[in-house]
Amino acid sequence: MFIWWGPHLLQFYNDAFRKSHGPGCDPQALGQPGFGCWGGPPEVIGPEIAEVMLGHGAVWHEDYSLSPIEDEQKVHGVLAICSDITVQQTYHALFSSTDQAFSVLEPMRAADGSIIDFRYLEANPAFERHMGVTDPTGRSVRAVFPPVEEEWIEDISEVAKSGQALHRQRKLSCVGRWFDHDLFPIGAPGTLIGMLSRDITAQKENEALLNTILEVAPVAIGVADQDGAITRVNEEIRRIWGRVLPMSKTVEEYGEWKGWFARGTPRAGQLLAPEEWPLARAVRGEELARELVEIETFDDPPQRKSILTSAAPIRDEAGKPRGAVVALMDVSDRVAAEEELRQAHKRKDDFLTVLAHEMRNPLAPISAAAELLRIAFADNQAIQHTSAVLARQVAHMTELLDDLLDISRVSRGLVTLELAELDAKHYVAMAAEQAHPLLEARHHTLTVQCSPEPAIVKADKRRLLQILANLLNNAAKYTPEHGRIEVRIDVLEEEIRITVSDNGIGMTPEFLEQAFDMFSQAGHQLLPAQSGVGIGLALVRKLTELQGGTVHAASDGLDKGCALTLSLPRVKAGGAPPSPRPPVANAPCIPAARSLLLADDNTDAAEMLATLLRTAGHEVAVVHTARDAIAYSAHHQPDAWLLNIGLPDMDGYELARRLRASGERRMLIAITGFGQTSEVSQAFQAGFDYHFVKPIPIERLCELLAYGHLRVEHSA
Repeated sequence: MFIWWGPHLLQFYNDAFRKSHGPGCDPQALGQPGFGCWGGPPEVIGPEIAEVMLGHGAVWHEDYSLSPIEDEQKVHGVLAICSDITVQQTYHALFSSTDQAFSVLEPMRAADGSIIDFRYLEANPAFERHMGVTDPTGRSVRAVFPPVEEEWIEDISEVAKSGQALHRQRKLSCVGRWFDHDLFPIGAPGTLIGMLSRDITAQKENEALLNTILEVAPVAIGVADQDGAITRVNEEIRRIWGRVLPMSKTVEEYGEWKGWFARGTPRAGQLLAPEEWPLARAVRGEELARELVEIETFDDPPQRKSILTSAAPIRDEAGKPRGAVVALMDVSDRVAAEEELRQAHKRKDDFLTVLAHEMRNPLAPISAAAELLRIAFADNQAIQHTSAVLARQVAHMTELLDDLLDISRVSRGLVTLELAELDAKHYVAMAAEQAHPLLEARHHTLTVQCSPEPAIVKADKRRLLQILANLLNNAAKYTPEHGRIEVRIDVLEEEIRITVSDNGIGMTPEFLEQAFDMFSQAGHQLLPAQSGVGIGLALVRKLTELQGGTVHAASDGLDKGCALTLSLPRVKAGGAPPSPRPPVANAPCIPAARSLLLADDNTDAAEMLATLLRTAGHEVAVVHTARDAIAYSAHHQPDAWLLNIGLPDMDGYELARRLRASGERRMLIAITGFGQTSEVSQAFQAGFDYHFVKPIPIERLCELLAYGHLRVEHSA
């Protein structure tokens, strides 16, 4: 309130006026001329004050009024009463500009006082726009939206009765849209209700689409919030866990689930702690790769399942985790099938091992008999020829057995490589020497071309020799007699390339694609008698890849020859490694006064080997059980013990251990049909000095007995 008084319009005002009108009404202005303090008459109110002072009566407005202070003679001053409507104007500005639908309603009551409907007192433009109506003011909810769902009326009534705010999501079917609305009382309960509504139709449509995707997805999906509480799951996740899957509220409650680290992981079989579940880790913000776990379901009775999991955090715009999603796939059938396949492979490998052992046993006496024939009938050409045929066939069968066992070991990852820097040229020469008997038998011409510089590779010497020998043998087998075989060694910048080419039967384009597959053979009608069973090249590829190399085949077609190219990474640093000493071929069986005990339950094999060794000048005693061998040791001290591993009453490993425990220090030689790497290691651990696989390479055995040691390195 303020008064402007007298002819100079001196101003008097209260504190409320001064606070609302700013510095023009500071305390120094009190009692001073109003127009002088304001720098002139105020733009609107000045002329109106002048009119009142002239006796033209009071002035009334919504936010202020001017009344004359007068007597019978004249007007002495003006009384002004003002209302600050800034808040009201701000309210109307917000009310009109917000994009959310806002309305104010009042209850409509029946005669008994019960609420039957609500009348719109106000509605902003957004309300009309979102709801699709025009000027609802003064009309009831039922009249504006016929027919409206009763849930809308019930929500508003609940707020009117309780005086408590309420949040709901409802679909307004008559306009076909979803709304998220907040209802709150204005004033005393039961008087006015405010409704703030947001159109969430697009969100609901997206949720419906997401729900459809979740339900049709062939994987189980769960969603958690930032606390780890599970907020959404699909039907598939219930199927995996069981219908009574507990909806955990925190990460700590994940302990209700039973899960274990899967087989093949470092912690296989250990129970998953609540914080170790993939979903819990994703809630913490971890980025997870796929993991395999085992779970126990909530079915009755519970089931054990193998589950492939994948989880990822849900992040806000700042990158902070605000939840996580997990996907699960039941792979129990696949894991069971893989386990069954592993078992089948194991049974196959076990079968091949036993088969090799059982086949080596009859090969041993055949090989020994052939050698005896060669020695005893040196002047008989026919018998010499027969002996050579037997020897070649035994060597061929032995090669097949070795390849079968090698491919099995490589497939199971049981091959251990001892890598060293080698000059590939020397091993080409050694492979040519190994392949010489077959090349000579088929009257082939072999030429080798190489550059003068060293061809250094990092490889396992035994396996490199095996690869090269297989490539040469393959060329010899598939090339008709009097053929040409060439070996070319190229030293390139980054690799050593060895190409074995021939003018043999060649390969069709179709076969080139599978030349290195197991049991592949290039046209059975074209194969020579000793072509093998189609595992040589498969073994070559696997051994080459283990050493970081590649191998491929090329051919212009049938009867146009073939080229097999081996490529290995080149080693440039360092000097050339020393050349390996070639193995001693046909080492002489130097007679020596060696006393030997041979223990073998295979009577034929034992007698043939004993006869061969006696022919070489050794004294040989033969027993067929471990018990007899131990009894023999009580009265005799042979220079060397030749022990079969598969003795009937006690295996050769245990026999060797007992002999060593009794103080035996003489040479122990294992003679066996078992040649797996683990079996060789087991033999040395048991106390054997040497290990020979049947059929025995008699030259090597004679060399060992003659010199007391092997002069060159061998496979065992």
